[in-house]
Amino acid sequence: MNAYYDLYEDVLSYVMARGVERAEAEDVVQDAYLKLLRHQQQGKKITNPAGWLKKVSYHLMVDHYRKTKPAHIEDASQIEAETDSEDHGPEDCLLGIIASLPYKYKKAVYLVDVKGIKQRVAAESLGLSLPTF
Repeated sequence: MNAYYDLYEDVLSYVMARGVERAEAEDVVQDAYLKLLRHQQQGKKITNPAGWLKKVSYHLMVDHYRKTKPAHIEDASQIEAETDSEDHGPEDCLLGIIASLPYKYKKAVYLVDVKGIKQRVAAESLGLSLPTF
């Protein structure tokens, strides 16, 4: 089991590299390790633990974004409200352009360009295919 402890930071970095903040990434990795434990308790063998944990973490991360997307994706009024700020910078131009887009494109661009979420994760959380995204 010590080999699995050694993989923790690697799997955590993998999840965080996909735009998940550290606290959420730790939750995802913890859930992946719970799945690993249950998998082993059922007598199933895992030949590539690092790959298995990353794959499970990825699917958990996508499921998390699907379940919580209202909490992570601001609605159009919140995006537009950010453009009404007294202090203007380069990002305000981008927010103004985003506010003028149709709603589904607005959410996609906002997640990737403003929030910094990876395109693949944002596309999956919005239920879009990456080529469409």
